[in-house]
Amino acid sequence: MELIETKLDHLQGRVLDMVRLVKSQVQKSKDALFNKDEALADAVILADEEVDEADVKINQNCEQILALFNPVAIDLRVILTSIKISLSLERIGDHAEGICYSFKEIPEDFNPAHLEALKISEMFETAETMLEDFSQALKNKDLKLAKSIYKKDRFLNKAYAKSVKTAVKLIKQDVAEANTILQLLSVVRKIERMGDLTKNMSLEVIFHLTGKFPNRKPKGKKKKKSSE
Repeated sequence: MELIETKLDHLQGRVLDMVRLVKSQVQKSKDALFNKDEALADAVILADEEVDEADVKINQNCEQILALFNPVAIDLRVILTSIKISLSLERIGDHAEGICYSFKEIPEDFNPAHLEALKISEMFETAETMLEDFSQALKNKDLKLAKSIYKKDRFLNKAYAKSVKTAVKLIKQDVAEANTILQLLSVVRKIERMGDLTKNMSLEVIFHLTGKFPNRKPKGKKKKKSSE
């Protein structure tokens, strides 16, 4: 009978394989958009089934380990985090697929200046860096690297907020380009969501390594002290 450590190592290998697959999907969705490559977009859409299958296999592995070993403590955390991470990876894959669908709705002769105005290249690069950092944090059990992902996610959130205002200005300047700009804004939103999901996965790494989630104070205005 195999030891639980062997099963958990195999499980982590599957998760890392899925990370590589999803990273490839994100990279290809970017290349399809910037190179106006419809064949590559179709390939990303087709490969989404492979991402879904990877998610299913990871969940099956987790179920088997739970049934065979009844794990506790850190071993149980590995399983719980693997389930949540694979779900987030599957959703990132869905967003890469969605970007390709948005691209296919854009005219072939669209103005590439819109990509620059909406900071789409920088956002893609940040999302890809976050995925790579997450992969290394998971593989090497690097708590510091996992925590560093938060800052990059804040950049994506701010970039998305600015892109909405930029899109409004672009549409006002050229109403005929409204559909293209709105589709590109949808791309921006999907990249921002990729960042959110990667940040969530980094939280799972932190939970795996420490047994607790970091404290996150709710954002909001401070209450004024009563003058009474």
